[in-house]
Amino acid sequence: MKYYVMGADERFEILKTMLTCAPEDEADMIVPTPTAKLHGANIVNYASDEEYLTRNADITAEGAVWLLMRELDRTISGRSVTVVGSGRIAKLLAEKLNALGASVTVACRSERERAMFAILGMNAAPIENIGGTIIINTVPERVVDLDNLRKGALLIELASKPGGFDQEEAEKRGMRVVAAPGLPAKYAPRSAAEAIAAFIRKGERAKP
Repeated sequence: MKYYVMGADERFEILKTMLTCAPEDEADMIVPTPTAKLHGANIVNYASDEEYLTRNADITAEGAVWLLMRELDRTISGRSVTVVGSGRIAKLLAEKLNALGASVTVACRSERERAMFAILGMNAAPIENIGGTIIINTVPERVVDLDNLRKGALLIELASKPGGFDQEEAEKRGMRVVAAPGLPAKYAPRSAAEAIAAFIRKGERAKP
């Protein structure tokens, strides 16, 4: 099987070394970027696969911990961190931060999800009550009310546009903003490439 890999970042450059590649007009299958939204029998639709999404979320969560360590002048242990959202990334990130000794608050809409986080020994709050001095957002819509945050707060944005808050306004208010969409390709490009390759190989094994 010959593949045409669309992406050009380091993750996709590594992926090209893992596959038998060919120009687009000679390839059997096309590997798009996650946001390309291409459909068809010759498109590798890894971005909708649950196993891939979980692998990618875990890389993102670990990358977010790395970003936080880089931004802090103290250990994560003992720090209060608010994670916004309750999807794959938020759950894995909250678990990693909790394991490192942080006091984790998860802000999300679902009462059921908040109860689950509470059972796991974390704090939980409605998404309307987001507060704290360290905020990590995973929700791709404006949910963080900057009026509830103090000058000097650290905001890490993991979500795609429009993101969970107005980054320009946050900076005007004296908050530290770290924009980190597409984190897997930046933090661990080889692991990100391996996650895509694993999906492709799974599909190849499934063919008769």
